Amino acid sequence: MNLAGNSQHFYLAYRHLEEKEQEQFAMLASRLLNHNFICRDHEKDKKNYYAILPNQKMFENYFSILNYEMIFDKTLGVIGLYPANSLNRLNLTKIQTIALLILRKIYFKRQHEISSMNKIVTTAEEIYQELLVTGLFENVIPKTEFKQIIQLFKRHNLCDYSGDLADLETVIIIQPAIIYVVSTETLEEVEQQIQKYERKEERVDEETDEDQID
Repeated sequence: MNLAGNSQHFYLAYRHLEEKEQEQFAMLASRLLNHNFICRDHEKDKKNYYAILPNQKMFENYFSILNYEMIFDKTLGVIGLYPANSLNRLNLTKIQTIALLILRKIYFKRQHEISSMNKIVTTAEEIYQELLVTGLFENVIPKTEFKQIIQLFKRHNLCDYSGDLADLETVIIIQPAIIYVVSTETLEEVEQQIQKYERKEERVDEETDEDQID
């Protein structure tokens, strides 16, 4: 269906909503725009998840007008929103990207260790140590920067935690939405992506050494 058709179908569906339903739609649409994902197993989003499902087509039509596409994964319990082009995509720094890959790596490992009914958890310390093990950072990563990275991921519903991230024993729940942000099929593919950054660093070092010799 083309954009005009989607707009018309959305308008027809929306006009038949009661005022409270329209307010709820606006709240849910805003939440998706701000957080990208709504996860069924996220305590704060469970009601939101089930409120969106009956109106799936209306949400899809609405967001297509804004040039977004939607994910409805009823198996994992994930409703997602992502831009159809690169204009609205989040740009990450190197350390943020590597931290994201590490979350995906841990998710891969844990999902084969536990029952599908259990949440996949890690700790702030495990993520922090995995970052250091890459050897990509000359200095110790400041705890404030690490905290900001995890807070960013939480804001986009990729993980959740309660407590203080300054305490490295803080438990972090990795949300299944992570698989739609890092779309790799195997653990090896995730590790290869991390290694690409390592090889890039090695090439930069070699070029620097050559420049110094010349």
